Amino acid sequence: MGGDRNLIIATDSQLSLLSNVKTWYVDATFHIIRQPLYRLFTVDAFVQEADNMKQVPLVQVVMAGRRKDGHSAVIQAIKDILPRPLRVQLIVMGFEDAMWRAACDIIPEVDCKGSTLHFVQTPFRKAQALGLQPAYTSDNGRHSNC
Repeated sequence: MGGDRNLIIATDSQLSLLSNVKTWYVDATFHIIRQPLYRLFTVDAFVQEADNMKQVPLVQVVMAGRRKDGHSAVIQAIKDILPRPLRVQLIVMGFEDAMWRAACDIIPEVDCKGSTLHFVQTPFRKAQALGLQPAYTSDNGRHSNC
C-alpha cells in the first residue's frame, strides 16, 4: 500500500458493519506503535443493537508512515476489501492535512468534518508549546478567561 508496509486488522463482521454505516470516525495516534511502524490509524462507527448504541472500532491499520500517499493507499485498500459498496456520507477526523487530502481524494462524494476533540486540543497544545501551560493551569484569572 503506497510503498509502505501497512497492516489492516478487521474481521469480516467488522467490515460488513463498516460498509453499512453512514458516518466514519477516523483517528490516528503515534504513541502506542514501535519502530519500524509509525502509527495506528482507526476507523470507528456507532453501532446499534436493540436499544444499545456504542462507538466501536471497526478497522485498525498499523502504518509505516504518515504521508498522504500512505493514507490514500490505506483508505483505498479499506474500500477495496469491503463486502458491499460504501454507504458512508460523513467522515469525522482530526485536523491532519494528509488524512484530509487522502479521504477527499479517495472518497470525494463524502463530507469531511473536523473532530471537536481535536479542535479543542489544538489551541491547548499551542499554549503548551509556547510555555503557557503553567499559567493556564495555576493562574485562576487566566484559567477562568480561557
